[in-house]
Amino acid sequence: MAHKANLTEALSRALADRITLCDMTVGRKGLLAYVKSVSGNVVKVVPDNGKLKVVAGNLTGYIGDGDWIGEKTPMTLCELRVMPHHSVKPKVGSLELAEAISKVYPFTARDDNRPVLRCIYFVTNEGKLDMVTADGFRLAHIALDYDGEGQALIEHEDLKGMSRALARAKRVSLGFEKNGMGNLDKLIITTELTEYCFQRPKR
Repeated sequence: MAHKANLTEALSRALADRITLCDMTVGRKGLLAYVKSVSGNVVKVVPDNGKLKVVAGNLTGYIGDGDWIGEKTPMTLCELRVMPHHSVKPKVGSLELAEAISKVYPFTARDDNRPVLRCIYFVTNEGKLDMVTADGFRLAHIALDYDGEGQALIEHEDLKGMSRALARAKRVSLGFEKNGMGNLDKLIITTELTEYCFQRPKR
């Protein structure tokens, strides 16, 4: 159950084109349009006989697994969860992080044969969070104040649209989580509405 405004905002910030909700997968854009169209201020979504039952105001509707997903829908996935505002303890400024990512992002390589240079390197060092990219000719580096430890190498395509999403967030927490891939960690970015989890792609 979620406030309609919070749910539409979370769906609009999501970077993936396919949303997993209650173990079912639907198209994000279609779900966003559907939620916007329903009446009432509160939206309740529950599993019901292999479908998602949506209750909002006087409306009771059903969404099937795979709705709004076509052959051309990109294979990008995320899980939709409703998160209370107080659950996010800010560790970096949302606008500060959004601006930093937007500045280093253009310096990643676009060549598929150079996978490491297609990534942004996030690493902590003496109270700073360093973001480093290079395309083989140019290097970009930005450091933000940060209290924590970790390092992650994230494909630039995974971060596409991240700056715009963070610029709309009220609170942001950035952290690292071990993922069993050597010294590299998962990068977890959590806002008051959305959690993004990134890890280095397997190549």
